[in-house]
Amino acid sequence: MNRKVLFLLLPVLLIISASIVFYITSCTIGRYQSFLIGISFYWLFWCLLIPSIIKSKSIRFFLKSERPFLVRKNSWVILLFLSTIISPLFIYKTISNLAIKPIMLILLAIPLAVINGFCEEIFWRGLYVREFPNSIMWGIIIPSVFFSLWHFSPQIAMPQHNRFVFILSTLPLGMVNGIIAFNTKSAKWSAIGHSIGGILAFGGSSALSLYILLT
Repeated sequence: MNRKVLFLLLPVLLIISASIVFYITSCTIGRYQSFLIGISFYWLFWCLLIPSIIKSKSIRFFLKSERPFLVRKNSWVILLFLSTIISPLFIYKTISNLAIKPIMLILLAIPLAVINGFCEEIFWRGLYVREFPNSIMWGIIIPSVFFSLWHFSPQIAMPQHNRFVFILSTLPLGMVNGIIAFNTKSAKWSAIGHSIGGILAFGGSSALSLYILLT
């Protein structure tokens, strides 16, 4: 199979299969359980196993920087990286929410956001920049668009108040992380930024679902 066809099919199959898991489980066991099962399937099968199989490499391969990142010539890329950390502070009102959110929810958010950040970046950034290291279209734009579209799937279990606005809001994040990963030919720094941003957003639906089931 042509490699470009394969890399177009992968996200389509990801979205379809994850949507089926979210739909079936949400209809049978409840939305919070459904979200955790669906997101675990996404993390373990699609984000970790599939890249390893396709490239016949360990996960470490996708996180190894081929080019230095924290150097002067990357100043504008570093600013983009910082924007992925700073913007959640305002979007999710992190500082004001610290006083009202349960401490257990915040503590759960830390490991779950890190897992999500690294897993997602390994598939959407690491796999694509490793496969297409010299193509902006295939290394940044195409995976960023599909990354945004993927966010339809978990909303089957846990819908956002405005689904389309939420999905569109993930496109700039995908593009920025794509630029960071493309610049270093690695998912390392985009995964770090993604993880920190997720923590500042208190872990999203993963942390909320686990918190509700535990309390």
